[in-house]
Amino acid sequence: MSIKKKITIKELAILTVVIFCIIIAIFYTLSFSNKSYKLKQYVAKLEQIQQKVNYVRDQYKVWNDYNPNEYGNFYSYLQEFKFSNANSNSNLYKKDFENVLKELENGEKNDWNSNIDSILTNYYYFTPSSLKKYFGLDNINYYVIINFYTGNVVERDGIYDIGNNKTIYRQYDSSIGNPLYISKIYNDKTEAKIEVVENRGLSQKIKIYIDSENKNDLPDIYDVFYYTETDETLKSCSYLDDYTYIKSERAVYFTVSTSNKYFFVVEDSNYIQYEKIEYEFNFCNPPILGNDMEGIYWDNEGKEIYIDDIYSPNWYNYSKEQMKFANAKSNDGNYWVWIPRYSYKIDKNNDVDIEFVDNLSSLSTSKRALVDYKIQKAFSEEGEITGFWVSKFQANVDGNKINIKPGLTLTYKRMDNDIKDKIMSESQREAILLFAEQNKIEISNDHVHYAGGSPDAKEFIHNEKYSNTNNVYGVYDLICSENELTRDSNLNEEGRFRLVIK
Repeated sequence: MSIKKKITIKELAILTVVIFCIIIAIFYTLSFSNKSYKLKQYVAKLEQIQQKVNYVRDQYKVWNDYNPNEYGNFYSYLQEFKFSNANSNSNLYKKDFENVLKELENGEKNDWNSNIDSILTNYYYFTPSSLKKYFGLDNINYYVIINFYTGNVVERDGIYDIGNNKTIYRQYDSSIGNPLYISKIYNDKTEAKIEVVENRGLSQKIKIYIDSENKNDLPDIYDVFYYTETDETLKSCSYLDDYTYIKSERAVYFTVSTSNKYFFVVEDSNYIQYEKIEYEFNFCNPPILGNDMEGIYWDNEGKEIYIDDIYSPNWYNYSKEQMKFANAKSNDGNYWVWIPRYSYKIDKNNDVDIEFVDNLSSLSTSKRALVDYKIQKAFSEEGEITGFWVSKFQANVDGNKINIKPGLTLTYKRMDNDIKDKIMSESQREAILLFAEQNKIEISNDHVHYAGGSPDAKEFIHNEKYSNTNNVYGVYDLICSENELTRDSNLNEEGRFRLVIK
């Protein structure tokens, strides 16, 4: 038996809409690809010009006495080659170039040296025929002005208006090989931002997105590029394994797992590149919470907040800029601070540099060779450990009852033997103090014998000068209790000790 099904008008309409959407998507993809291809061609040709400019600059070495405000050897040198000055009346596009320079002067000052680059007489004008005559470049139909002193090449049509956005494509180079530089002039308060969404200690998942006051008209992200403080080679984030673009959020997600200072450059679908994002990652072994512990942090109002996830980006950040150590609270109300395993070195000027290491290895999380560094011995003196919890405040003890809380007087009634076995060693105390030395933090020593520096239990929030990180996340009372008892100390004054839980 066969059944013949008729296609209804409604079904035909739906099918038509689907086909139409597919055609539009294909058209958009082809259009986008064509734009991308044209931009690549544009870049390639400007790079050809740039290489020739760099060659000329390398041939003429006497730059030391050059005054950009006066005629001199540089001007004479160019005159010998009969280069047309950009200010010359023979320059048919003089006004066009003046507008380009004006846009550059009004743009990002960090990308434009107004004391040198904006002096119009330093730019020399090249037509397609003069590019061929002087540089031997065929099939480049660009009209450019070149500053041989700075190496700057600006193409006449290299400035674009896209809605309310303006950008200029220009080559700015002092050595052969740098790619086309794309400088944002202004972009209607639209900017690129970064956000950490997961903190796993030895790696972080981040979100980079485009944001604006007008949320309804955000462009798509075309790509995100990055370079680091130690490697200035520009790379695309899209090659990272877990790179994901969420169109509805105008955001990309990916994971960073190497410590360094990163610079991210976002390019949108209009070929606008936004002001670069700077962010320092300093990875370390993540804190290991005991069954009776919960992670905590403090908000801007000083309110204590419990984390709801051990991967919370709010919990800790061990970068030198942040010094936000992981804090925890045990069921008995005691406070603890996590000290991750690290290597360090002290140079001839007594400057300290700390490098966190990966798990129990001696490999730095920045993946650089640690010449003359050594593992701080607190992490290996009683067996290899990835880190340890230290009491946040100097402890008060009565028998085997331990109180590690702010606002208490630094005394105790009696101490059982099993508690004595947990007294901090000298190397553990050093492991904490080295962070202060690295960051040039002077911990206060005004002999206030209260945990946290005050009899008011809440006042430690404001007593940052007693902390080894100079903020609320560090270890308190390291200095102000002047006779702190350690395992290697013969000072036995009551109440001067600190506990360590592994």
